[in-house]
Amino acid sequence: MNIKPTTYSPALQTRNCTASRRGTAAGSQSKTVGSAACSQDTVTISARTGAKAVSTKRAADSERVQTDLEHTAAGRTMLPDHVNLSSFAERVNRYRSTIEDYYAKRNEENKKFPDPQKHIWRKYWDRNYKYYEKGLTESEREWSCKQEWAASGGHQVSLSPYDPAILKAFGGPGNGSFPLDDALNARKTMNEALNRIFKENGIVVPDGADLRFTIDPYDCQIKVSGADEKLTEKIEAALNTGNNGYNLYSHISWSNPGHYGISEEPPQYSRGNPWKTSLFLAVKESTGYDLRELERKDGQFLTPDGENVWDLLDDKYKIDSHFYTYRLLAGYGWDCVEDQDLSIGYKEGSLYDLDTAYGYGSGQTAWIDQRREEDEADQRKYMKEREETLRREESMPNRYERAFASQYNPDGTRVNAAPDGSYAGLFPEENQSGGQVSLFDYMNQGKTGSGLIGEILKNGVTAPNSISAMLMAQMSSALKSGKGALAGGMLGTPGAVVRRTGLNRRV
Repeated sequence: MNIKPTTYSPALQTRNCTASRRGTAAGSQSKTVGSAACSQDTVTISARTGAKAVSTKRAADSERVQTDLEHTAAGRTMLPDHVNLSSFAERVNRYRSTIEDYYAKRNEENKKFPDPQKHIWRKYWDRNYKYYEKGLTESEREWSCKQEWAASGGHQVSLSPYDPAILKAFGGPGNGSFPLDDALNARKTMNEALNRIFKENGIVVPDGADLRFTIDPYDCQIKVSGADEKLTEKIEAALNTGNNGYNLYSHISWSNPGHYGISEEPPQYSRGNPWKTSLFLAVKESTGYDLRELERKDGQFLTPDGENVWDLLDDKYKIDSHFYTYRLLAGYGWDCVEDQDLSIGYKEGSLYDLDTAYGYGSGQTAWIDQRREEDEADQRKYMKEREETLRREESMPNRYERAFASQYNPDGTRVNAAPDGSYAGLFPEENQSGGQVSLFDYMNQGKTGSGLIGEILKNGVTAPNSISAMLMAQMSSALKSGKGALAGGMLGTPGAVVRRTGLNRRV
């Protein structure tokens, strides 16, 4: 599931507006769900992002509850707000709660062991370990190990559709969470509210009528066409109350199929400049002034007191895109850039998208059905290839077994291998009597240089992790043989022979 966030300007974000930047939305041609070849790291959503989405949803819900109470008291229905955003937040929250609950339980289980970090590593990589986890690919083992280590350290876990927790809960990477369903559900909710408004106001749209609603991006007034004058006035009076115009404009913005990688954007999303709208909202939010009503002089918009309105703008809105748009409009006039009015059609009781075959209205959703089929096929393919990967990897040594296969300690024992063939030595017990101690223990005791090497050769010190374990074995072998790739001077062993590019050099 490739979730491609839409980029919003600060002004639109503050107003919870969903007008998108076309350049961001149209730039991606990725499919909704990645193929089986997609790595786990490719599609990772941080828990912080999910938490932010949930926080936004809660704030929206709180605001909506208050608004609904007001509307109920007034006996009116209003067009819903945040319908797409809240659906997205709920979907992310499903993943977040699933993964966090999963690893929270794992963390509690890991705490029961004397050394949770060691237990976690052995659980995923040591086949001879009593608690070894079966049925995971190597990439899933790596991911799960890191997730459990993060939880053990008190850090947030990351969100990924390819997390084993998601595969177990949903039967695949993203099952039950098809992104385009958000837009379909939003359209259904909008239709239901619109038809209730018509009913409450005694509005009857004749059979066969094809209406069009156009919303101004600044005043958010809804203009109606396609009906006679009397019906038009009645519909406009019913709709132009509260935040209806703003909410419908936001919904049309969300309905841009370019958000889902469709390159054939409807023309209305291509014309105009969304940053013009954003700048207008930023000025209105910060100063209360309407840019259209201010005097334009010497490349500036001036207030009645002669102040440059840019200087009065809140610092959070002083971004490059706003500055360039401000200079453009102040220099060449408000109408030098076309306004981005947005329109949507209405017939037979439902809204439909204009000038596109990629809509969410009646008879416009064939592309969504095709995407859903592709999504399901991708998930089946992923799970099939995963099973093949599992069979292949279970019949061969894992990455640590391959890495240590030819690495031996000076005494001839295999690096970090216990008598049973496991890798218990990767996490040596500190100061364990009669056992091996870590390299760090010797360094903390001040034993470095030749003294350190001597102790290593004498006591068979093991390193605290796999990489340093291999380096230790290679270093010991090189020093014993008198030829290797390590500079003796660095290790405090004067006179050691070092081989460099085929020539012997004495230090």
